[in-house]
Amino acid sequence: MRGNFSYDQKSSSGVGIHEPDSDLSHENIWMAFLSGSNVALADLYKLYSDKLFVYGRQFTHCDEQIYDTIQDVFFYLTESREKLSIAKSVKYYLFSVFRRMLLKTLEKERLLVSGNIQEIYGFQIIVDEAFFPVNGRLDNRQKKRIEAACDQLPTRQREMLVLRFFEGMSYEEIADIMGLANSKTVRTMLYRAYRKLSEILAPHKDDLNALVALFGIFPL
Repeated sequence: MRGNFSYDQKSSSGVGIHEPDSDLSHENIWMAFLSGSNVALADLYKLYSDKLFVYGRQFTHCDEQIYDTIQDVFFYLTESREKLSIAKSVKYYLFSVFRRMLLKTLEKERLLVSGNIQEIYGFQIIVDEAFFPVNGRLDNRQKKRIEAACDQLPTRQREMLVLRFFEGMSYEEIADIMGLANSKTVRTMLYRAYRKLSEILAPHKDDLNALVALFGIFPL
């Protein structure tokens, strides 16, 4: 077994770990999990289960299936603990595993229920603090107009916006998660998304400024 960080002892000594402030803390929790700590596994679940649910909700409205897939992800982690390696980004790894498992299940359901996989790929960008961290100064009119503008983008571009600006992933990570050729493809598609959103919101200067504040754009 790998070296132990005494994570369980630290967590039970009155210094509870709930929501670490930095990604480095998440990596330390991951290392403790690899070392055999089930407390670290529970903390990873607390940190990422809600994020994975929101992400999964973009693919399907079947909450039961989303919850089942989240459970499957953490069961996989438990069963594969000894085979897993150090993760440079825990979020990237968990999102990748979750996305792959969920879409595989939804593909199977499509074969059984005669649905269209494109209908599964909703990926609506909801400008609301309950779903993603957004600027609290945006009024409801601006939020609705930005949401409507985002809805006019292709599904894959909407997913990229979510992963890049709400989840803080790198271009390389997004390319890998979405099965794209390379990070340049992601940059190109995001740039097209920015241009399209600018065109749609051009008549509404305040909304365009709100969009810039929301996504921190336009520099790539």
